[in-house]
Amino acid sequence: MLATLDKPATVTVRRAPVAGETAAPRRPRVIISVTGYNPTADCTPVQVVVKGRIDDGPELEVGRFAITPDRAFDAAAPEAQRFALPLPSELATDKPVRFSVNLVPAEGAQPNSACPTNQPRGAKRGGASVRIGEVEIQ
Repeated sequence: MLATLDKPATVTVRRAPVAGETAAPRRPRVIISVTGYNPTADCTPVQVVVKGRIDDGPELEVGRFAITPDRAFDAAAPEAQRFALPLPSELATDKPVRFSVNLVPAEGAQPNSACPTNQPRGAKRGGASVRIGEVEIQ
């Protein structure tokens, strides 16, 4: 699954049953595994925004994260960067949850003047992408 500035990646996930779950289970979380990343052409910082929805219900923001350091990488599953986000209570059910993983410019972000690509100021912010290896609810 590949998310770009123009197109989110989407996946539907169901919470796996937890063996031996006690009467007071911990709050569920969504684990996002990132196996690849490419920064913008002008090195403007980006964020990954994760949203979730059940059936035709409202889309709720689950959380945000950034890839650091802001450098391209390509990793196999064991070396992937993993991000854990607490699942909103409205999405913490046994029903399947449809997640969208969106790549957006960071709020107030400006191009990095020390960008190694030497893009002129105001150049298009294209090229950013994030590859999602796995999404799971724990």
